[in-house]
Amino acid sequence: MASTIEVHTNNYGELRTWGECVNRTLINLDFRSGVSAFSGAYHYLSSGTYVAARLFGTAHRTTRSHQKVRTGDNDFVLLIYNRSGSASVTHRRYDGPVQSGSFFALDASKPHVLDMSESFDHLVIRMPTAHFVSLHPAISLLLDKPISAQSPELVAAASIIDIAVSLGAVPSGTLGTIADTAVKLLGEWIASDEVSDLDRNLHHALLKRRILKGIDEQFADPTFSAASLADLVGVSRRYIDMILASTNTTFGKAVLERRLDLCYRILMNSKYDGKSITAIALDSGFNDLSHFSKRFRERFGMSPRMARNARNRTLTEH
Repeated sequence: MASTIEVHTNNYGELRTWGECVNRTLINLDFRSGVSAFSGAYHYLSSGTYVAARLFGTAHRTTRSHQKVRTGDNDFVLLIYNRSGSASVTHRRYDGPVQSGSFFALDASKPHVLDMSESFDHLVIRMPTAHFVSLHPAISLLLDKPISAQSPELVAAASIIDIAVSLGAVPSGTLGTIADTAVKLLGEWIASDEVSDLDRNLHHALLKRRILKGIDEQFADPTFSAASLADLVGVSRRYIDMILASTNTTFGKAVLERRLDLCYRILMNSKYDGKSITAIALDSGFNDLSHFSKRFRERFGMSPRMARNARNRTLTEH
């Protein structure tokens, strides 16, 4: 569906009408202008979980407060290309200017303030948060600060978004394909040498934390796999392998160690003496008992039964 709303009356009251349309179709915000006049236009195209939009007009401020976050849909990201106009944004860890020709992204689950100090022209793509971060390992850095450069990737991404916004009725999936391509191009540029080592290192550390947390939470599920972890974190399987390699481990080794440690802790706890070793192994994520027994002996130098018996003898002697 494509639609356009235009306001040319230079009446401040029209900002409310314009804002109401944006709130219904793009993101729920508060709008305020420091002067008594406003004019602008809003064109949008929606398809499935995607919205492509162009917003241009005179100076004003938009605010997404904590109340707005709580009372509306917040599971999406807005990717914004500032075609023209001076602006500033406060969002997550960033509080600063947005230059003309910059890209930035807003997480709808977080409050923000976007201040257009002069006439502006913005192209916007809306998509689900999990999908946005899954398109490229580096793209979530765009949620922390704007990027701007005369690079082929950024120029191409801007052109692609412009095409998406200019479309009329489109077949199902077309808008999503176009938007995804733009995000991937931006991710490739962010991951290039043009981005600071500090930013890459911070992103790497945050992803490593999310990956290890995902393993800690899911390792006891016998169906847990590297592919499901990649889906959970929102990165590729290849990126999972790369992050774990930096900690001198692999997905299989990390999961195995946690399962063995859990089994050992249960065996050492007299509260679970009535639980069979088979049940303990199954509850810890193992579905092959011979594999479990072999790996347990390799890790602890004794069989699971020997470990339980040794603990009981120690308790008896004391």
